[in-house]
Amino acid sequence: MLHEQIKNNIKEAMLAKNTVLLETLRSMVASFTNELVAKNRKPNEILSDPDALTVINRLAKQRKDSIEQYKKGNRQDLVDEEEAQLAILETYLPKLMEKSEIEKIAKNQVLNHLIQDNQVLAYILIFLGLIFEGEIVVITTGVLSYLGVLNFWISLSFILAGGMAKTFGGYYLGGFLYKKYSHHSFFRYLEKRVLFFMPRFEKKPFWSIFISKFIIGVNYLIILFAGYRKINFKTYFKAEIFSTVIWAPLLLYLGFYFSQTALSYSKEISRFSLAIFILLVIFLLFDKLAASFYRIFEYLKNGGRVFSRRRYFCGGHSFFDVRKKRRKF
Repeated sequence: MLHEQIKNNIKEAMLAKNTVLLETLRSMVASFTNELVAKNRKPNEILSDPDALTVINRLAKQRKDSIEQYKKGNRQDLVDEEEAQLAILETYLPKLMEKSEIEKIAKNQVLNHLIQDNQVLAYILIFLGLIFEGEIVVITTGVLSYLGVLNFWISLSFILAGGMAKTFGGYYLGGFLYKKYSHHSFFRYLEKRVLFFMPRFEKKPFWSIFISKFIIGVNYLIILFAGYRKINFKTYFKAEIFSTVIWAPLLLYLGFYFSQTALSYSKEISRFSLAIFILLVIFLLFDKLAASFYRIFEYLKNGGRVFSRRRYFCGGHSFFDVRKKRRKF
């Protein structure tokens, strides 16, 4: 209790023979006693901290008024004495925030209220974000959930729903695009990119689809590729379900960690945002590095031979090479 602390400080001031400190502390204790009496309580009781702070604030205001009066009367000796006592009183008061700090907090509150007042829209954007992007959306959602702006479980539900929408939509979109634009160079590019990252896609479609979820930018290609190659939907769906159930909470908790780390660095919104951005960049670089190691692993597992798309599709030829041969006949 603050009241008891000040009483103990009186003993320390007496031992230190600090006259100004001792006088100030005694005036505080006397004011506490007067406050107790005014509240119809016993003088030897202990004042609560809120009441004690109220009394100290009152004493500090009195000192400030006295300083103003003494300055007008050109009594510098009394001004110095009152200022010394005021400095002691202020050590027991909570530190007042500066205007710039208040403005920063206000900006943070405005941002929080903006999202909280439009939570339905925020969840819809999360759902759409999962269809068109993925990792950054989930991590950002984790950051906002940690800050209490969004509900974690509702966010996770919309993330999973968005992931499933992408799973179904992408698969059927791949099949539809192939029927309409089968000769387009996009499919040659798609085949090339998929084989670059997942050279054993035809032999192990489940694990190729599963692993692609954790490589940024690859899962979208895999989904479209699975659609136009008519990969067994049951195998495809199981791989997407299992990978999404692991991937979504993992990235959400990563957002939690990013937010916690950034807050430990600074509560200022600009520095906090910068810290989040740096952590995201580190994550993206790490993901790229992991993808490279995976490629090396596949290369070594193949006996050090470069993967060729001709080995895995259409009986030793790529899908497009077969189409070319058929046109000749």
